[in-house]
Amino acid sequence: MKKLLSYILLCTVLCTALVLSAFASETMQYGYYDYNENGTVEISDALSALRDLVDNSDSDVTLIRVIRVMQGAVAGVKIAATVNSIDSTAQTATVSTEYCEKFTMPLSLFDIDVTTADADDYDGVPAVLTVHAPASKFFDSYNNDGKKIYLAQVNEKLTDTPVNAATTLYSIDALNTNAVDGSHVDDDYTTAYLELISGETVQLDSEDNSRYTNAWYPRIKKVNDDLYLLLWMYNKLGQHIYWATSSDGVTWGTTNVLWDSQKHDFKYGNEGGDLDGTTDYYHAVNADACVLDNGKVLCVFAVRGPNGYKYAEYSDYCGLYMSLGTVSASNTISWSDPEKIYYGQVWEPFVLQLSNGNIHVYYTQVAPDINQFGYDDNHRSTDTGLIISKDNGETWTPSVGAGDTNYYRAKTIYRELVGNDGTRNHYNGQMPVGVQLANGKILLAVEINDYYEGNRYRISYATSNANGVWTDLGGINESGTGKEGTYTNLTDVYNSSPYVDRFPSGEVFMTNNYGSKLLGRLVAPNGESFGDTFECAPDCTGIWGACDVVDSHKVAVAMQNKITTETDENGKETAYVSGINLYYYYLNHRINAKEISVVVDGYDNEWGNNTDALFVGSDTQAQASFQVAHDKDNVYFLISRLDKYLNNGSDTATIYIAAGDTSYYTITCKLSGKYTITHTSGETVTNVTSSGSAISKILGTTNYYTDVDNGAYIELSIPKSEIGAANKTSLKVLPAIQNKDSATGEVTTDTLMNADMTSTAKWIEVVLDD
Repeated sequence: MKKLLSYILLCTVLCTALVLSAFASETMQYGYYDYNENGTVEISDALSALRDLVDNSDSDVTLIRVIRVMQGAVAGVKIAATVNSIDSTAQTATVSTEYCEKFTMPLSLFDIDVTTADADDYDGVPAVLTVHAPASKFFDSYNNDGKKIYLAQVNEKLTDTPVNAATTLYSIDALNTNAVDGSHVDDDYTTAYLELISGETVQLDSEDNSRYTNAWYPRIKKVNDDLYLLLWMYNKLGQHIYWATSSDGVTWGTTNVLWDSQKHDFKYGNEGGDLDGTTDYYHAVNADACVLDNGKVLCVFAVRGPNGYKYAEYSDYCGLYMSLGTVSASNTISWSDPEKIYYGQVWEPFVLQLSNGNIHVYYTQVAPDINQFGYDDNHRSTDTGLIISKDNGETWTPSVGAGDTNYYRAKTIYRELVGNDGTRNHYNGQMPVGVQLANGKILLAVEINDYYEGNRYRISYATSNANGVWTDLGGINESGTGKEGTYTNLTDVYNSSPYVDRFPSGEVFMTNNYGSKLLGRLVAPNGESFGDTFECAPDCTGIWGACDVVDSHKVAVAMQNKITTETDENGKETAYVSGINLYYYYLNHRINAKEISVVVDGYDNEWGNNTDALFVGSDTQAQASFQVAHDKDNVYFLISRLDKYLNNGSDTATIYIAAGDTSYYTITCKLSGKYTITHTSGETVTNVTSSGSAISKILGTTNYYTDVDNGAYIELSIPKSEIGAANKTSLKVLPAIQNKDSATGEVTTDTLMNADMTSTAKWIEVVLDD
């Protein structure tokens, strides 16, 4: 009966460019290496790489076998292999490992006697190759002229014991699978960090498609696990609405047209205005979208006749339109014909579906001021309007239609006084965006154009009543006075264009423009305080960026990118938009370490669903996830490092563990599995002797930069007593990696963005579960 054994590779393969695997007879030749009658290997083309390895390796390096590629391993490591077939007549087995193609070895090495009758039973059976040679075996046989290196002895065995071993590295996207809604609402949100995922930055420009040229107001939405939607408008004042989709948010397909203004020309009617009988085009601007609970995508955008926008008599030519997107089984989107859902001059709609299914569309409401007082070029009063649908967009209330007699005013929920010109008050509250908090209230952020302070832009915010209900502030009286709601100004100055979304755990993420830069910050789960800002669209300039939380710990950022500039004869520079940049950030916040006993052997079967993890990966192409577990006496770490270019000497993983407000332990582990512990207190750094253990596995070729590696895997056990954790119920930690990507390249240290190494107060909590 054929043996179906389920185990895969563990190794603690480490160090740099050592040579792995493959038995060969004395006469067999593999690439650069020849076996001779003395059991030695003649080195030819790989001499320089091997010599560099030996001269720069730790003392525990063991040479196992020489084959096509170079790897590293320590004595005692188990290497996964697979028996492809057995020749019972020749009494040989054809075997392969992850490091080399098929090779043949005698069955005697497996201590089995196979007959013709049962030879097929061994096809595909896993095998374990255990390295027994001590480190000295390698170094004693190495001579400085690099001509000969002796092979270490290997014992190969078939195994009938199914074992879950680590064969692939843990991408952070595969972790944190136990997320619970509202799980972090009571935590200190200032101890949470957003970390840029460096490998997922996307730049879309005219080289991808000409429709990315002159792109403004980008909006990104995750529709389902395999579908992302990107919307943007052409031209600063709008004209067309474009869209594209992606299966992963990184690679984008064909660009499509949602609204083409050239297909929507019209003539103004007989309203008694100056434009009667003239032709105009409906320009579409400010598209926003929401993925509804039923799986459809509701897109809302503003449309206006540019020439008639300032005239009250032409209000009916402006308004909000919606288009409903239906997602097919093959993840294509088909859009319904645009339908007008609000009449009147309007800007910047934002779509939000509440937990009760109601759909809110917030927008900059300017039609009432134009219709009541006339268009004011110097003091353009706005407020925030709201229309609601309780039937997935079939109907909207209040219904503001053509010829409205209430100045085209819907429900007014935000209004902020900015000044008085001696005749009447002027108010502002534009570009509204909202998110429903974990407590059921809605946090609304608005842009304020303070006309009386030199057109300075700033951001204010307000929260709704319970369950997302807003108080209607009503209209403006004849003397120009209206009711203000309760709101708070942010202390930042010159901020504009907010956008918000919420992580399921409770934390809110907000983006806003500061000049031509896009800033991001975390917001308290109750919406009452705002964290420090950071530049969340690096190397990108523009305005009107946005964000979208795409899974439990990941948020996407979309930003217009003004790439080119031209200077006229007067020295005036004009920026031309030629693309959209996308960035992805990962949320690091409190994690829980389950109580389990871990055998540090490189097998991950004990970790089970203990997927809580922290992520580092903003400053280099390398990135790492850090999982934590514990038992009565020890703390365990499982570190998966994704890294295209492994370096044995410089690449490390580090965990900082707080010992006090300004003191901490530093655990640093090399790719070889060797680790050190130090204790830092002020200017004093003390070495800590450790009785823990570590094991590593390398998936790639260290110190060899012409190929692309997968990364490295480390399992680590540290006694609690050595890091001041005995009897503690939680730890404060920071993860970090060090990375080098070429033989002469710069060494980069990467820890959490904006982390403070001078104080442990805001480090991330790891709760040691019972």
